[in-house]
Amino acid sequence: MLVTPIAFNTLVWHTVIIDGDRYGEAWSSLLSPTRLLQSIWHPRHMALLAQLKGDWYAERT
Repeated sequence: MLVTPIAFNTLVWHTVIIDGDRYGEAWSSLLSPTRLLQSIWHPRHMALLAQLKGDWYAERT
């Protein structure tokens, strides 16, 4: 899990969750702490990464 503030804004935070062959994104605002955090899930398309095996830049992800 990676949690970072949005660029130039410490009131809104962005979270990335990696779970196997999918990843989720969620946003949270300090101005509305009672609002439930919702995640949007996307496929990671690992077959595309397999084509780049040995590429240092691609394997950093």
